[in-house]
Amino acid sequence: MTLSSESKSKAKLLLLALCLTVYAVGFSQLQSNIDAPPLGGKGGHPKGGQESLTASEVFANIPLEVLDMLRPSTRLDMLDYYSHADSLWVAPDALGGKSQLLQVAPDYLKVSVTPVSTLEIKILPSKKGDIIMTLYTVSDTTLSAIESRHWLRPSKSKSCLRPGTDGFPAVREPAKRQPMESRHSCLRPAVGAADTEVKFFDKDLKPLDSKKFLKAPTLKDFFNLKDSSLTEKQLEEKLPFQTIAYTTGPGETPLTATFTTLSTLSQEDRDQLTPLLTPSLSATWNPTYKFR
Repeated sequence: MTLSSESKSKAKLLLLALCLTVYAVGFSQLQSNIDAPPLGGKGGHPKGGQESLTASEVFANIPLEVLDMLRPSTRLDMLDYYSHADSLWVAPDALGGKSQLLQVAPDYLKVSVTPVSTLEIKILPSKKGDIIMTLYTVSDTTLSAIESRHWLRPSKSKSCLRPGTDGFPAVREPAKRQPMESRHSCLRPAVGAADTEVKFFDKDLKPLDSKKFLKAPTLKDFFNLKDSSLTEKQLEEKLPFQTIAYTTGPGETPLTATFTTLSTLSQEDRDQLTPLLTPSLSATWNPTYKFR
């Protein structure tokens, strides 16, 4: 059977299309493999005498569901520019905004993800291996349309549901008289109140239970009602939700928790509560952070 010239041309085109498809798939797999170096240096995760985990490696490898605003290849570019003393270089994020590395140390990294959000990565030592802590903080008096969509209104959901936009904590109505960390993890702050989502991971970047590593401060820790006519119940009524901004640094820098909700209250309430407030509290790693 002899194929016509038209049939031969179609067969060649199909063969060419198949080859291009195979090439594209292979290149995509190769790109995903080289996007980020393995954790713990060339040998993978640190074991025995191998290199320790660094904050830069975590930044390059952290899953997209944790930091979907920056692709792994973009993060590598940022680290490369920073290592060549170009700390002023800004990278495009997934929404067309600008991101910039602010500080890089072996055990600590801070990046400005958007104009109103930052991510801090801290490597914490423990007997069972390094623990990774991430602090994603959102704070500004003017939020973008996407950010305000997730932060301006409290949710009516009965369960904590994480919105799709990177860095925004899950939301639900706070139950009364719960420990602050339970309420804090499921709340959206009012506009202008800085708020941090704290997460912990093992050296393989698998999520850990944050409550095992962070004993968050309560209203009693921030407010001294001893010489005040204000009762604990009245304080809770004035502060139906609480927002806390966490920050840390390299080396032995403690974890600092700053109470930020007062900025959203009326002037009258701020005048009443400010004298009772200890604005910031600090805790050291041993091998948990305990504010109470």
